[in-house]
Amino acid sequence: MPGIALLLMPFMAQTIRISTMPTENKMEKEIEVKFDVPIDRPLKDLWEECSGIVLSNRFNLVSSKDVTRRFDYFDTPDLEIYRKGETLRKISGFDPNEDRAVFRYDFKIGPIEDRYEVKHWTNRKFSIEKILDSFGLRKFYQHISTSASANTSHWKRQFALGSNLVEASLDIFNVAQGARFCELELELEQGDPDQLRRIADLVCDQLSLQTVNIQKYARVVESMPKYFGLIG
Repeated sequence: MPGIALLLMPFMAQTIRISTMPTENKMEKEIEVKFDVPIDRPLKDLWEECSGIVLSNRFNLVSSKDVTRRFDYFDTPDLEIYRKGETLRKISGFDPNEDRAVFRYDFKIGPIEDRYEVKHWTNRKFSIEKILDSFGLRKFYQHISTSASANTSHWKRQFALGSNLVEASLDIFNVAQGARFCELELELEQGDPDQLRRIADLVCDQLSLQTVNIQKYARVVESMPKYFGLIG
């Protein structure tokens, strides 16, 4: 993406990583707002209330689906990727008849308010070496393995208002050897960020939710007792 290194100049180590990525990988900026949902809250009621707020503000529902996925995260033995606020993961469970492939590998970098990601779709599982090479990470991380896994459910709806497209997703994570947590995410797929902020403020106020300022991988790691001594 042109100019991405300039955008991330305050984060020099991150800029270096971006510059070493294979040219076929496109780095995209995430524009989203996330809320923590107490796991004992009635999720179906909250989901319908959220949708009602969006629809009452002139958006139209354009698609709806519920999916299940498996998330596998990769890190070094001392959790370097976690410590740097990055994410390296594989997502399984896509339908090749509806999606681009069976698996998707993602690398995310940057603070949550200035977060970028790159995705790699494939129909085969990658070796550790292939994962690192796909994102130009071999010079930064040599010894990685699966650090955490989660079975997930996602309720997704897309809403449109003119040229603005917002995806709402209720994400339920069941972390292996960890805890269960839930987030409501509003992401701008295209259009004006002000429209996303407007809707997010309404959802936050009317549903009495708290924003989440850390990535899911951090929540996954911090829910796992085996890492408590390592991360303090």
